[in-house]
Amino acid sequence: MRVINDTSNLILNGRFENGCPSNGVSITDTSFCLNSQWYHCDITNWISNGEGINTYAHTVNSTFTVVLEGIKAVYFGSKFCYACSISPDTSCMVNNGCEVNGIPSVYTVSQLSGYGGDTGVSLVFLHR
Repeated sequence: MRVINDTSNLILNGRFENGCPSNGVSITDTSFCLNSQWYHCDITNWISNGEGINTYAHTVNSTFTVVLEGIKAVYFGSKFCYACSISPDTSCMVNNGCEVNGIPSVYTVSQLSGYGGDTGVSLVFLHR
């Protein structure tokens, strides 16, 4: 929803409605990560960055999660969260408003190969 009606959208396809389909949870039909073995489609005006061969980030719809605006959302799952130790663990994370603190620097790199390494996965808007 726009805050001011007499302006232009600065971000095209901000709801991810153009490009990859959104058929629920199928990564084989909706993965937008160029370096992934699951790569299938592009999200118009966006490009993925940092992913590895095993990355399964993909578009989803309301059968997978709550979509607050539009009919699609982007899922950035990367297997498990190894933020605090060598097992799936988030106990060291402290929520401080808009940022999360407490993650030891050794665990800021993915502990599993093929999931984005030290950069993780991101989606970058391609300028107009």
